[in-house]
Amino acid sequence: MRLLLFILIFIFLPASAQNSGSFFDYSNAEYITPAEGMWHVDAEPGRGVTIENQDGRLLLTFFGFAENGNSQWWQGVGDSQGGDFSNVYTGEFATGRNGQCAGCDYVFPELDESGSLGAFTITFSNANNALMNWKGKDLNLSKYYYGYADTLDRLRGFWMFKSFNFTGIPTATGYSLFKKRITVSGRDILINESMSFEGTYKAATTFTNADGEEIAIVADGISDIVYGQQYMIYAFRLDHTIGRGGFNNDQDTGRYLYGDTMTKNPMDSVPFGPFYAYRIMDAHQSGAYYNWYTSMNSLPFKNKHAVGDKTYPIMIKSPGQNKDEFEPQPLSDELLSTMDFLVGVLSQF
Repeated sequence: MRLLLFILIFIFLPASAQNSGSFFDYSNAEYITPAEGMWHVDAEPGRGVTIENQDGRLLLTFFGFAENGNSQWWQGVGDSQGGDFSNVYTGEFATGRNGQCAGCDYVFPELDESGSLGAFTITFSNANNALMNWKGKDLNLSKYYYGYADTLDRLRGFWMFKSFNFTGIPTATGYSLFKKRITVSGRDILINESMSFEGTYKAATTFTNADGEEIAIVADGISDIVYGQQYMIYAFRLDHTIGRGGFNNDQDTGRYLYGDTMTKNPMDSVPFGPFYAYRIMDAHQSGAYYNWYTSMNSLPFKNKHAVGDKTYPIMIKSPGQNKDEFEPQPLSDELLSTMDFLVGVLSQF
């Protein structure tokens, strides 16, 4: 069995990690999507485990030490127990020996039977915390955030908010670049440094609920000549790069309209249904993109928007061209032919 697991991990995992189970209903508020990356036991520094989630299957790599004190790593695949919406995964850890050393020629490693420490179970209480039982010991694991000062800091970046009404139909999409952190009335907030792409301002902060959980909350300001000043409120539990709110009548999360056209008490209005929040880019990536975006939109373009009967919206700088002037770039034949193919497919349905 361990030999089969070893072969699966080292050879066939990329091809076999497909989950053939039933469709995952991600609106199920009980299903947890674990944050990917490095996890650790906060009270026991020196060890760690990486977790990767692909279609409901986990790949865990545990970095620790063998009984002789030498560093050692183990790897295992965790399968969900109890159906698609279970947050409990079990598997077996295996390790190898006599493999390729740094700078050496490749050697296929052997399964180390004596060093492969067997079955594990990992149970997630939320996307950032889990209990792993291995070799008779319980390990309280938490996602290791080394690049952020706190939960509010993790909101920095370029976010998309996707909302749904109670019939499951998408109702709104918003984008926002959170980067600037300031203090207002003794409370830290994030706010857009400039108008967001859809033309509204957004501010974000966090609060701690009665259970000690930190909840992220975003206010989106909208000015309307008919309805006056309005605010869309998004409150959600923040995973690593995903947030979710408004499921199962949760009193701490949801999406609400707050403004001049209604009482200031959101409980007197109808909630706007569940939603998801996705961080598309972190602050480092989004800053570079935003600078490029605003720079491109401020540059003049040569009057060459069409070649024959085709138009080309993508811009490049031509050799010898003025540095402040761009001209359109022709789309590749491969892209155009693939567009034609997909349009042909859709026309059949």
